[in-house]
Amino acid sequence: MKIIKNKCLVSIVAAVCAFAAKTNAQDPPVPVMVLTFDAESRVLRFDTGIAGIAALAIGPAPIQPIQIGDISLEVVPLLVLPLGAVEVNQVIDIAVPAGVSGIGVEAVAIEVDSLRLHDSNTLYFEDVGEEPDLVESSFKAELLREGSPPIYSASISLTSPSGGYELLVDGVESRSGLTDIYLRLVEPGEGEIVLQVLEHHKQVVGLGSAISGDVHVHLLRRQRGAVGPEVYKRMAILQASSGPGAVK
Repeated sequence: MKIIKNKCLVSIVAAVCAFAAKTNAQDPPVPVMVLTFDAESRVLRFDTGIAGIAALAIGPAPIQPIQIGDISLEVVPLLVLPLGAVEVNQVIDIAVPAGVSGIGVEAVAIEVDSLRLHDSNTLYFEDVGEEPDLVESSFKAELLREGSPPIYSASISLTSPSGGYELLVDGVESRSGLTDIYLRLVEPGEGEIVLQVLEHHKQVVGLGSAISGDVHVHLLRRQRGAVGPEVYKRMAILQASSGPGAVK
């Protein structure tokens, strides 16, 4: 009887192993998310590898990895930069200010199909000097044209260092050979409690078809509830034939 039981056990084990081997052979390869950094252009590139909802965890290195489900975070996520929905093998480029130092970054995503949590490799930025203003270093302006005759609009975007910021359009003024766009960045007030999460802000300003010269983009930064003189800073100059505007 003992021999029969052993034979049965061997058969069961063999069947389980065969089934596991077959299942593993049929499983698709685990998608890989990859972060790379080009020091010359200071661009962080995120190759998604999966379709899902992604974010960047930013912070110092932990004493030991932080285990979250199937992944191990190699950074303490003091800041989280939401990237939203991403597609399979999508490439996302993120400008890194020159003064970013002493922190690491790691991508995390929830896969749509399986709801499985994935993470990327971790990159650490060494000390490279004084940290510049994030709003100014991330500011981008681009002149867009559609149709014939062309209809113009200006796309303006920036990143704020935390929650509590609002990017508003104050107005557009046109005169011979020049168009001025005025924007206002409302910043958190004194003592205001905000989420410590990087936030991306964007405004698209319609300009119509009557553009014959430069488009100047100006930004006013003001704390919520503050009073005093309002001074706009010119951030970019765009031309009707240009693409992305250079920050001035």
